[in-house]
Amino acid sequence: LVQAMARKYVPKQKDGNGMRFANIIGFYKPELISADYVRLNTQLHQEKPEYGVGGERHAPTVLKLCDSLKTKNVLDYGCGKGRLAKALSWQIAEYDPAVSGKQESPKPADIVICTDVLEHIERSKLHRTAEEVNRVARKHVLHKLYTPDNVLFAALNGRDISRLSVYNKGFWNELFSSLPDSNIIERNFHLPRAIETVYLLKKTK
Repeated sequence: LVQAMARKYVPKQKDGNGMRFANIIGFYKPELISADYVRLNTQLHQEKPEYGVGGERHAPTVLKLCDSLKTKNVLDYGCGKGRLAKALSWQIAEYDPAVSGKQESPKPADIVICTDVLEHIERSKLHRTAEEVNRVARKHVLHKLYTPDNVLFAALNGRDISRLSVYNKGFWNELFSSLPDSNIIERNFHLPRAIETVYLLKKTK
């Protein structure tokens, strides 16, 4: 044991001021949202009561997923005003970079719910964000997106200036298919595409 510890020992060194320090390893995490866009979304949450409140509509689907996987370990990624958490009978994890108190980097969960999020991500950061959502999921990811196919939804809800990445289903098929260690297992299993576009991804590792 002592010999093994000796092999791993890293001697401390002195800087110019005589302070001792060990070798430091840095980790780079790519930016997933710019400071300006955080401010815009924070403002929208504060000024628009209807912004970020759609999560509760997906509670029945989340309940079915949890029941089939025998887990209640859920992360709402991009939780907005937290309506999904309020609609469930148990506590779930929440993350949203534009909501105070929910900005800490999320821990992995069995099921990650990501509704009305990716179309609001800056285009240059979209793929990295999709990869991050995929990374923090252990078993499944549920994505609900706004796409040009959702003509009825658009007619009822109007224009949203924070939607920066509105693409058709072909784009999302390609993006989700490119993610490592996951497969698309269902598309639009809940409502017609004229209303919403939904993907269910299953992790393979």
